[in-house]
This record gives sequence, C-alpha cells and structure tokens, in this order.
Amino acid sequence: MPKKPDPYIPTQDEKTAGLGAALYEMGQFCNCVAYLPQPLDPAVINALVESMLIHVRVLLDFFERANRRKDRSGAEYDDVLSSDFGYPPSPVALPENYRSRINTEITHLSYARARRLRREDKTWESPALLPLVTRSIDFIETRSEEEIHELERFRTRNRMVPLETADLKRALSAIRDLMENEQQRRSTAAGS
Repeated sequence: MPKKPDPYIPTQDEKTAGLGAALYEMGQFCNCVAYLPQPLDPAVINALVESMLIHVRVLLDFFERANRRKDRSGAEYDDVLSSDFGYPPSPVALPENYRSRINTEITHLSYARARRLRREDKTWESPALLPLVTRSIDFIETRSEEEIHELERFRTRNRMVPLETADLKRALSAIRDLMENEQQRRSTAAGS
C-alpha cells in the first residue's frame, strides 16, 4: 500500500511571509475599492474591478478553506490559510450571486459572463463586499504585537517594502464606514 503523503506544515519563516502575503492581498483589495469611485477611463475601471475580484477570490480561499488543496498524489499544496494563524475558517457572508459571478466570470471565459450585455448587469456594488472588509479587519485585530513585529523584522531582513499593518487597518476601517454609509443610504432611499 502506498505511503500517504505527509501534510504540509509551514515553517515559521513561511508563516511570517504568508502573513505578509495575506495582508498584501487585503491591501490590494482595499486599494481597488478606494480607486473605483474615481472618474477614470472605462478600461482602467475594468482593470480595477477585475483586480479587486481576483483579490476577493484569494481572500475567500484564505478565510474559508479548512484544508489545503491536494495534488493527484494526495500531497498538500502550500496554500496559506487563516487557520495557520489560529484564525478559524468560516464562510464569508457574500451575496450568493456575487460568489457565483466571481467563480464563473473572473479568470474564466464563460457564457454566463457573455450573457451580461447591459452595463447594469455587469456592475459590482462594493457594499456587497462589506463582510470581507469586516473579516479582514477582524483578522488584523487578532494578530499579536509579536506577530506584527516579527513580520516587520522579516521584511527588513529580506529587504522588502515595509508593510504598515496599522495603516492597512485604518484604510479598511474607512472603507467599511463608506460601505456601511452607502448601505444605509440605499436602505433609506428604498424605504422612501
């Protein structure tokens, strides 16, 4: 009987780098959301939306996957998971139609995507992504000072661009506030 492959267990340096990668994804998602309301060329808007949704998809895997993906032999890939940092995986409460669209329209040439002919059918309302913003803030708040300091030391030691976790949390919080205000505005307008 063939030996079962060993589970993938990240080293401490890999976990530190993985934490930086997760925070990078949160930051890029945040940047895309922040730039989308700007009056930009439609091609730039499309690129920002697609970039944002790729980061959303990566973060959904990070926060929701309970186990690493496996190759055909059963060996685990080196996926970075929130559980690697003691943060339990659980579903992010995105609207089901958004989740479905992300899975069929982003990085896939699908007929579902091709059927969206009108501009209104192609829109992505950022307030629908509020649960992901909230989850990202919560994840950052659960990081210990030691984890953050170790990440800063790791990035300095490897001559990487500094990653300001406090600035990221502030930016995510500002986006959360904007999304909550937009939800409230829409709710009030719908009730009028």
